[in-house]
Amino acid sequence: NIKKHIFTVEPGIKVRPFQLPDTVEGRYAYPSASGEKDEHAVGHEDLLNLLVTPAACPAGVFASIERVAFQLGFEHVAFGFQSPYPVTQPKITLFNNYSQPWQEHYSKAGYLFTDPSVIHGRKSQQPFLWSNETFASNQALWTDVQDHGIKAGWAQSSLESSGAGSLLTLCRRSESI
Repeated sequence: NIKKHIFTVEPGIKVRPFQLPDTVEGRYAYPSASGEKDEHAVGHEDLLNLLVTPAACPAGVFASIERVAFQLGFEHVAFGFQSPYPVTQPKITLFNNYSQPWQEHYSKAGYLFTDPSVIHGRKSQQPFLWSNETFASNQALWTDVQDHGIKAGWAQSSLESSGAGSLLTLCRRSESI
C-alpha cells in the first residue's frame, strides 16, 4: 500500500513523493535501529508533511500537530498565533489540549502576559526549555504547572518581519527533555 503525495507549496516548489509506513493500531510504525517496527518513532516525512498537507481549517492543522506530538511522547500541545493586525490590539488565536480547569486558571491568573516561555518567544526564535532557571521570573506559574502534573516542556517560536508571530509548546508529565 503505497500512497504518494506531491504538494505545491509555492509556484515551482514541490515536496518529493514519500511512502507512508505500515501502521500499528492506527499509528505509523518506523523501523528502529534494530530493524523492528517502532510505533512511537516519528519519521521526518510526518513532520515535514505537517507543513504542506492541506487542512480544512486551523483546528485540522492543530489536530495534526497534536498527533505528531503524541508520537514524540508529549501529552499536551499549545499553539498560539498573533496577527499583526489590528496594529493597536493584534488578534491572538490559541489552540491547546490542556484541561479546562488549567485553561481557566491560566487565563484568570493572567499568565499569558507573564509566562516566561511566551515572553521569550516574542523576542527570540531560540528554543525555550522549561526548567527552574527559565521559570525563575515567574515561580508561581512554575509551581502551578508542576502542581498540574506537568514536569517537562519545550517551546519554539516563529517571528515574522510583519509583526506576526507564533509559538508551539509541547509538554509532558514525565521525563525531562
